[in-house]
Amino acid sequence: MGRQVVVVVSVEPGSARFDESSDSWLDQVAALRGELRAAVGVGAVAPLPVEPTPAVTKGAWQSIGVSIASAGTLTALVEVAKAWLGRDRSRSLTFRWTARDGSGGSIELSGSDVGEERFEALLEVVTERLADTGGDSG
Repeated sequence: MGRQVVVVVSVEPGSARFDESSDSWLDQVAALRGELRAAVGVGAVAPLPVEPTPAVTKGAWQSIGVSIASAGTLTALVEVAKAWLGRDRSRSLTFRWTARDGSGGSIELSGSDVGEERFEALLEVVTERLADTGGDSG
């Protein structure tokens, strides 16, 4: 029996309009976390450490880890991302992933570039990672 394969995708929100430390932006990031938790499950969403900078206060987390274990979870992530980006064209999301073998990559999507083909690239690469590591029992 193999273990359940999980690919953790880091979701890093950004904005061309808001400062990272503004209350309005932090509220938007908190809303994104809530939407992700509602869509993929509370246990699949966790904070990821970020480097404190003058713009990012200590203890803040703006990088959101989403554990992808199925196509359904991945689809839910994409649907939340589409909706969140579609509400403000100045927003962006950077998705980063790493497979168990250490390989990974990233893709950035913005509210002004929310075409289906951009999401297809994300779907394809994470689906491949899930398939590639599916037989790995390590």
